[in-house]
Amino acid sequence: MSDLDDYNRRMTLGDAAGPPRSLGDVAAQMQIDARQPGGPAPTGAGGGIDVPARKAGVLLAIGLLLMAAGAYLVLAGGAAVAGAICIVVGAAMTLFFGLGVLAVVLHRIGFWRIAAACVAGGLTWALVAPWLASRGLPLPGWLAGLAGGALVFAAWRRRR
Repeated sequence: MSDLDDYNRRMTLGDAAGPPRSLGDVAAQMQIDARQPGGPAPTGAGGGIDVPARKAGVLLAIGLLLMAAGAYLVLAGGAAVAGAICIVVGAAMTLFFGLGVLAVVLHRIGFWRIAAACVAGGLTWALVAPWLASRGLPLPGWLAGLAGGALVFAAWRRRR
């Protein structure tokens, strides 16, 4: 039989024709399978790693410690190559897990609290820091802005 005859026989008989034996059978079986409703939908096979926030925080701290130990080894003049490897591994861990922890923290804090803290910090830096400097208290602007933003977080508690 030709491939076209095999195709037509498979389309007519379906699975009763047995296993596919030719190219026509295979093409017809693929078309039959495509028309049938499938089973359960495939789950999303993402490539990400789901690490809980607490473990990510611990791994972030380990990455920071590795970077500090690597910097000490490089600057102490001892094992500079091991120090450089520690810095690279620690920086990768800090970047990977630090961004994850940052995303979790920002999500838990909420957009409006962050926006209010930024506005309060900016106003404190622009208005309060120069006023304190004119009164004889030379407070750096970044420190005043940080204090203003922290006051927003202290005053505005998140309701659950």
